[in-house]
Amino acid sequence: MPEARIKTNFGEIVIPYSNLDELTKALEDVPKAVAIVQEKTVGVVAVEGRKPKPGCEGVYEFDLNGRLRLNKKPTVKVFVAALALYANDPDPMASSELEVVTGIPEIVKSVLGQTLNKKYFTQHGDRYGLSPVGFEFVTKKVLPSLK
Repeated sequence: MPEARIKTNFGEIVIPYSNLDELTKALEDVPKAVAIVQEKTVGVVAVEGRKPKPGCEGVYEFDLNGRLRLNKKPTVKVFVAALALYANDPDPMASSELEVVTGIPEIVKSVLGQTLNKKYFTQHGDRYGLSPVGFEFVTKKVLPSLK
């Protein structure tokens, strides 16, 4: 049976479903379920924030809401975009999120969509991630440039 997994600040919600109508109905109850769990577990469930990948401490961090903040920004736009996607991996990011984190307006047009840069990025619907070439680019060029 297929299932949908939703990450929350207190864990993961798993919704098994047989068809899309069943999933749609189950998703309608998710906000109420999350609110009930949060209300009933205040002070009981410790919320641990996301941590940077080993060796990247000081380069970026996540706030208590899980939002990414780059503490060190390269001067080259493609480096900044790749670093943000690397930091947020395995979760892809919407272009609007990337624009806020990187400070680069119209990031798809000015960075992600550029012919020379496309090899570094993958697109998942309206969200973006790093390709294997992009991971190598970050580990071999971007991160060393920040140290």
